Amino acid sequence: MGKTDFNLDQAIANHILLIQQKGSTTDSDLAELKAHLYDAFEELKSNGLNPEEAFMVARHRLGDTEILTNEYSKVNPSVQTNKIWAYLFLGVALLALGWTFLRLLGGGFYLLVFKNYHTSAGSSVMVVLFHIALIVLIFYLVKKKHNISRFLERQVDINPIKTVLLAFIPLAMTIFIPRQLNFQMIDALRYPIYKFDNDYVEFSLYLLGVSLGLGALSIIFSLKNVGHISLKSLLAKPSILLLLIFGFATELLASSTRIFNNLEIISNGLIFGFIYLLGSFLISYYNVKGNLIKNLITFSIIGFVLETSVGIMADIDRGFSLTGYFVSSLILGVIIGALLGIKMKPTELEQSVIN
Repeated sequence: MGKTDFNLDQAIANHILLIQQKGSTTDSDLAELKAHLYDAFEELKSNGLNPEEAFMVARHRLGDTEILTNEYSKVNPSVQTNKIWAYLFLGVALLALGWTFLRLLGGGFYLLVFKNYHTSAGSSVMVVLFHIALIVLIFYLVKKKHNISRFLERQVDINPIKTVLLAFIPLAMTIFIPRQLNFQMIDALRYPIYKFDNDYVEFSLYLLGVSLGLGALSIIFSLKNVGHISLKSLLAKPSILLLLIFGFATELLASSTRIFNNLEIISNGLIFGFIYLLGSFLISYYNVKGNLIKNLITFSIIGFVLETSVGIMADIDRGFSLTGYFVSSLILGVIIGALLGIKMKPTELEQSVIN
């Protein structure tokens, strides 16, 4: 047999890291497990096994990683609790980081553009392009979400306290920003709506907000579920909470299309209903249980309530009614989307061939 490239230290380090990521182990526990592996390896090697075979047998003797995980979680319950708190504080830190990023980059950009170009057509184009660039960035990060979640999980497993503290550093650094400039950048976040006064600027801002929310949820849901989260897996057996969040995001996007004052009311209604059609289509297409009607009602209930309640108050203020038109667009969009989703959904035979 030829010489192999087997690296014992690396193999043991990888296996210990796997146990550390799965279980509630302390540093002393890991050191003890590592010592057991080395001792067993030396014993097996002296009995005539080659290095790779000796490691595999030593690893088997140490025990299944899932069983070790359960045992250490009973002995060290505080370790797992610390990780749960770490994920909680990490989530808060990431939200704070998002706010810091939005305030510095977004507010700073709006302030710079407004001071130099005021409300010209050129300033509106620059702001729209800025929003589009951020949306593209968000989708790129979502595409890389498994790499991001793996990195975050690995850091929390190795050193949860250090990870949380590092995540808060960008927020802490903002204290060095002059107070007056800080307030100006915060105030500038309202410029796309109150200063630039352009339908496309406002719509691209709403689209950015929806993308930011969905992107954050996508990355958060991928934690501890690396490699298992997809649109299909989410909507095949969706929870009530997921459907409500999806419905609320759809309503935000659909209602934001009404800012295009240059469009006829019929065109506004068609665009509004089409967005609900897309959401309903996705739910119906990926649904694998017999709860489709219940899921569609849950998905659309927030939009229906908001369009009805807020719409009636708006009708009173403007002196004529549009609520019925948009509510009808919502209902028709959901129904048509469901019918299309059911019609285009692969049969069980076709699905088995695809898989």
